[in-house]
Amino acid sequence: MNSDQRSCRRYAIPGVTTKVLQTSMLGIPSYTLPFNVVNIGKGGVLVEAAQKFKLGESIDLEIEGPNTRSIYTTAEVCYRTKTGDGFNYGFKFEEIDVNVIRQVRQLCA
Repeated sequence: MNSDQRSCRRYAIPGVTTKVLQTSMLGIPSYTLPFNVVNIGKGGVLVEAAQKFKLGESIDLEIEGPNTRSIYTTAEVCYRTKTGDGFNYGFKFEEIDVNVIRQVRQLCA
C-alpha cells in the first residue's frame, strides 16, 4: 500500500495472524489457514498469503495476537503484490468500529 493511501500508522507485531472466513458452495462457513500479518493499524492490515483474493472483494477477518482476544471485522481487499511464494495483500477495514480500534490499539501496545 502506498504511504499516501494510509491514514494511520502501521505496526509490525510478531506472532499476529489472521484468518479469512469463507463459505462453501453448500453454505458451510470455515476459516482459511492462518496468514502471517506483516503490519497492522487501525485502518487495516497487510498479510502474506499463498491464497488468491480479488481486488475489491469484501472479506470477513479474524485477527489473532499473542495474549489478546481475537478481533472480528470485515475488510476490503485493496492492495495486492506478488511475492516469492505468494502475495502480500492489503485489507482495509470496512467498518471501523470503536471496539475494533480499541482492540487493535491493545494489540499494538
